[in-house]
This record gives sequence, C-alpha cells and structure tokens, in this order.
Amino acid sequence: MNPLTWQNPEQLFVAQVLKKIFYNSVAELR
Repeated sequence: MNPLTWQNPEQLFVAQVLKKIFYNSVAELR
C-alpha cells in the first residue's frame, strides 16, 4: 500500500506517532 494514497488525516497522524515512537525507542537502545 502506498502511503501517498492515504487521504485520511487520522491515518497520517497515527503513522507519524508510530514513527516517532519507533525512532525514540531506537535512540534509547543506543
């Protein structure tokens, strides 16, 4: 599925939150 096809702001928001949590987790593991 192409993220660019998402027109739902809620899906984009959730994707950004999950990405932020993922990056924070990776940063903490270093």
